[in-house]
Amino acid sequence: MSFYDYYNPICSFSDEHLNKYPSWSFEAFIVKWADEIAQRHHDVEDALRCGLLTQERICEYIEKGIERCKEKERVGDSKSIEDICNLIEKFNQLKKTSDRQSFMKVLSSLVVDTYVSCFIDVFQKTMQEISKKGITTRKEFIDNYLTLNEKEINKALLDCYRNNPISVFDEFFGKRINKIILQSFSVQRQDGKGNYIIRKLVKAYLTNPQQLPDQAIEQIFKRELPRYFITDDYNAFFGDINISKTNLPRKTSTWTLIDCRNVLQLSWKNQTLLDIIYPLVFRAIFDYISNMTDSFALKEYSELYG
Repeated sequence: MSFYDYYNPICSFSDEHLNKYPSWSFEAFIVKWADEIAQRHHDVEDALRCGLLTQERICEYIEKGIERCKEKERVGDSKSIEDICNLIEKFNQLKKTSDRQSFMKVLSSLVVDTYVSCFIDVFQKTMQEISKKGITTRKEFIDNYLTLNEKEINKALLDCYRNNPISVFDEFFGKRINKIILQSFSVQRQDGKGNYIIRKLVKAYLTNPQQLPDQAIEQIFKRELPRYFITDDYNAFFGDINISKTNLPRKTSTWTLIDCRNVLQLSWKNQTLLDIIYPLVFRAIFDYISNMTDSFALKEYSELYG
């Protein structure tokens, strides 16, 4: 069984006729859109902190975005109009704020509240569309899950979003800020530096995985390896290979840290073992690096390369 085969039952499912369907959920859509909100919030904060935009210029962009919102307000419903009024109220508060810290606080509230309110409205309207199919309860949703097409649901969400005047605000304000960030010299410089450091960290850990911390080593043998084979009996995946001169317990979950490191060292000298362990080491490396803060990654790079 390949590593990704383990996740296939989660990513898709089969009906009684063994037809496969992609798994989807409204929770997943919400997480996806929540990430967009966080991105907008980070973009505007980064633009201000990096000196790419002044407080005055940010206010100018917000004001122009609001003006475009008002042009679409005529086709909006009462909830959309309420969202625009709240946006204007936050903006008026923002214009009266002069010191940087307070400005950042009000700006964060404006961005997050505006998008969250908009997306709540979008999901409510999408649910109303689904209810027209006779699906009004959780049980009915589960019973009729196969009749709902993921692409149609996504299209319904996007259509509801485009009909909301806040989408016009985002088209002008949000995407303009994002463009300024992505095209700035300082951001491109930092991105290049970050990519370089990550590549060097991966290379260092792959060259000698013993440099990984204890929790990463245990992850490989006590979590990833049993998951890969749906068993923690090492005979199932190592077979007759003599993985150690000592008698290791059959269950990898009972291995000590020294046992794990010994098997890892042996794996790098045995091609058969390496074919099994190598993708799992990759996984542990990526998990470890993805949890690093910028400052820790810089510190780790310095310690590995001097």
